[in-house]
Amino acid sequence: MRDTVSIAGRATRIAILSSAGAGGGGIAAHRLARALDAQGGLSVDFLTAQELGGFLPEEVAPFGSKSNRQITDTHFTVEYPGYRRDWLIRLLSGYDIVNVHWASYLLGLAELETLAARGTRMLFMLHDYHYFTGGCHYPAGCSGMTRGCLGCPQVESSLCDARFIPVNLRVKRAIFSHDNVHLAAPSRFLRDEAVASGIVPGERAHVLRNAYAPLDTGAGRPDDDIIRILLIADSLAERRKGMPLALDSLAALRARLPAGRRVQIDVVGQADPTLVDRLNASGLTHVLHGRINDHSRLVGIFAASDIVLSCSYEDNWPNILVEAGAYGCVPVVGPGHGCAEFSETYGMGGIARAYTPDAFAETLQATIAALPAPPGAMSRIRQDHRADQVAAQFLRIAAAIPQVQTVQQESHA
Repeated sequence: MRDTVSIAGRATRIAILSSAGAGGGGIAAHRLARALDAQGGLSVDFLTAQELGGFLPEEVAPFGSKSNRQITDTHFTVEYPGYRRDWLIRLLSGYDIVNVHWASYLLGLAELETLAARGTRMLFMLHDYHYFTGGCHYPAGCSGMTRGCLGCPQVESSLCDARFIPVNLRVKRAIFSHDNVHLAAPSRFLRDEAVASGIVPGERAHVLRNAYAPLDTGAGRPDDDIIRILLIADSLAERRKGMPLALDSLAALRARLPAGRRVQIDVVGQADPTLVDRLNASGLTHVLHGRINDHSRLVGIFAASDIVLSCSYEDNWPNILVEAGAYGCVPVVGPGHGCAEFSETYGMGGIARAYTPDAFAETLQATIAALPAPPGAMSRIRQDHRADQVAAQFLRIAAAIPQVQTVQQESHA
């Protein structure tokens, strides 16, 4: 019997909200919507700014990152909470489950808190730390979220009123204080980080993988002795992703390779001139594929590649590792977050002992020696991310969320 939210006499109505048109969070949200829509017996609406009449006013949720770019330059989102559209609350209250992905600029914190207070079942899908911090999307080692995000080290006070950072966190904590609000993350790492922050108890936090349906293209590895290492990179810009470290690690790998061992670096993304210069200086053969929007083309590169290298310092459960792993391309990643969890979960690839070029080069060398991927790893990745399995898990989580009957609040907007 199919798991479902218990709603008598009609299809279960699900709203999926996302302000990300692209990127990992947006892709994951769209894939989940398609997975649920394919189940039957469900009414699934994917709601974006287009369906909801635009984004929040700039004076409420100013666009652009408010990071001071000192310890990290990862996106930082600030809101001045209080703005509320009661028509939107009424609309969303009509759904049996409201699934919030990365919805900054789309839905205000006061709107989310009002919806939670009305007793609507809500499930937040965490693609980063944003919904349990005062505004940062990754904390860069800061644990301030457990103490109220006072004196935030990342915010640029000349771009916003920094006094609202702890206010933002207080409103988020108010949202998650309701029993009808749960969260999920594709990695146990991020799920546990949310629980450790104190925003929810463990019984209201879940692991829910991102759905992925592999393509059967018939593509595979070329019949040669070249080891192909894949980099997904648009630039050296975001320090969290560790692209300079990746390039230094590849240069260090070259010195470790035995004579005659051929390695090719495949770069997907709009490589900027600095990145290209660094690749040229590495002395390694490389191919620049440019930015690829056609997923079937990307699949061909995954299937032809042996290793995907990610030197990200902080991460969740990246789509890129799931997609690459589904075609037998093994990960080499850093320690301490969701990427390492991915490698450990499937016994696949390697985890560098430290964030240094030598440590990554050492792990790359060992991973090359251990190729190909271990038997069964690829099929396990495919099984765990199957659309029907992810949809069934979503519905099990939704069925466990109580719908709390509350006194309706007076309209004020």
